Amino acid sequence: MGQRHQVFVIARLIPHGSTTARPYYRCIGAYHHQWCYGTLPLAATRRFLALIQNEDNGEIIRDELRRAQYKYGRRRESPLMPVMPCPYTLLLLAQAWNIDLGSVEDAYASGAGLENSILNPNMGSFDEDNDDGITIIDVTDPSDPAYCFVYRPGGVPTDMKGYIAEYYDMSDMQKLVESGETDGTIAVHALKVVSALEGVRVLAPDALAEAWPDEYNIDNPSPEPDNTESTELQNQNVPSLVDLAL
Repeated sequence: MGQRHQVFVIARLIPHGSTTARPYYRCIGAYHHQWCYGTLPLAATRRFLALIQNEDNGEIIRDELRRAQYKYGRRRESPLMPVMPCPYTLLLLAQAWNIDLGSVEDAYASGAGLENSILNPNMGSFDEDNDDGITIIDVTDPSDPAYCFVYRPGGVPTDMKGYIAEYYDMSDMQKLVESGETDGTIAVHALKVVSALEGVRVLAPDALAEAWPDEYNIDNPSPEPDNTESTELQNQNVPSLVDLAL
């Protein structure tokens, strides 16, 4: 029962045992929400992006990703990831998906907390019971994140307009808003959450194919990323935030 939706956080990680230092997209956290559909995934995505783009949060996320380099295999390859390889990132995700205090009049709280909603990052993107699609967010660079939605198994990644179109005709919504007769209605809210994601990068299909190669196909693979920065980070032995605090 419910309108079930899952959200996955991915990032580029260099796999365990790599001799090329090439990073691949890998799921680093997954979360289940029992009632998340329509405008709710868009609003939750915007809240999460705001949290990770905070400078302090971004530094902690980068530290978690640095610690995960060379540590885990690619999907279904050993060593497998634990349930919470990047706990702070997952905490921010749960907060964004469950709570919205942006408006006192329209405060939102939902979900069951971390202990009941965390999913295994080694799972498939549609392994869990699902009614209303999935959200995927790339935090490789917290200052420049990317996202996409996939509404059904075997589907292609889409942006906020493609996802919301599964529920509402946005051209009709726009006309209603312009008529001035819909103040405070779903039409106003739908246009608001769509516009809030304007300008945010949308993940390409090849990113999903790297993270879940058994589920998504690469028709037009993008060029391999420059590995210089990843290699330098490993060679510099940069101290972690925990070490710096001691």
